[in-house]
Amino acid sequence: MLCSSFNERYKFPLCFHVLAFFRRCEMVYLTAQKAAEQWGISIRQVQNLCKAGRIPNAVRFGREWAIPEHAKRPHDKRRIATCHDRAVPVSYPSSACAELFQDIIRHCPYPVHIAAVDGSLIEANEAFYAFFQVHDSESLYSKYNILLDPDLAKWGIKEYLQRAFLGEVVELSGIKVPVQDLVRRFSNEELSEEEIYQNITSFPVFDNTGTLECVVTVFFASRVYTGLDAIRKSKAYMDDHWFEKFDIGKIANSVFLSKYYFTRLFKKHTGITPYKYYQDIKIQKLKEKLSDRAKTVVQAFNECGLDYSGYYSKLFREKIGVSPSQYKTSSHG
Repeated sequence: MLCSSFNERYKFPLCFHVLAFFRRCEMVYLTAQKAAEQWGISIRQVQNLCKAGRIPNAVRFGREWAIPEHAKRPHDKRRIATCHDRAVPVSYPSSACAELFQDIIRHCPYPVHIAAVDGSLIEANEAFYAFFQVHDSESLYSKYNILLDPDLAKWGIKEYLQRAFLGEVVELSGIKVPVQDLVRRFSNEELSEEEIYQNITSFPVFDNTGTLECVVTVFFASRVYTGLDAIRKSKAYMDDHWFEKFDIGKIANSVFLSKYYFTRLFKKHTGITPYKYYQDIKIQKLKEKLSDRAKTVVQAFNECGLDYSGYYSKLFREKIGVSPSQYKTSSHG
């Protein structure tokens, strides 16, 4: 009430006074978008971290979050990382074991790549080519360097993998990796919307003198997220809120996705847009109301939150093949 009277008196929006308060506190805040850019993650991830209370002093105003300028990106609690200095007593490629070592890598059912001490790729197996959709292996060797891969920092694992090049065995589990990020580096194929949870093991290989010769990285897919769960939940949300006016923002927020990404994902998995699904629910509810002998056509429309003389009368005829009045008459025999 105090804020309301203050705003009416001075004709300033509430947000102005909130920002003024922050200035008095000498604290600079960033938008969720800016924080996402700085941390190399998505806006949705920033919002989820704020909602979970994992960013100290983050403040919410309506649907927007303000993040302190010097806040650090929280560590991903789902990641379990272990590092130890177990030396791998294998000499590659200079010893007599090299051919056997190559055969093991080649026939391994999991994606494997071997990097030189400078991080450049020197060998990969068929499982690696298939998973990353690599068609031109020669160009792959000339352009890829794991130590220069920008996605490693975005996923928060670069510092761990670097330790493998210092002689440690590194094991990472539960790393959520968008498949499109993986494929983008090596292929021009159409990008997938999947997210894959990877277990990654990197270990150093030394020669007989104890000198680091290469680092082997093995990828184990623990599970894949395709977005189907989000689609299921969004359908349930629309089923429960069918009477309300269609709001793509609210529906996307219910599954913590952006409007653009949610719309694209929904159409990919269902073949229709979210609005088309919402319209189908409305038409189905309208059919149920029209089947009630005690209700007039106008009453049936009103109870569905629709105007009988509006757009849905025409849409009903297009979808059902008869007018609402004709449908009511035919449903009663």
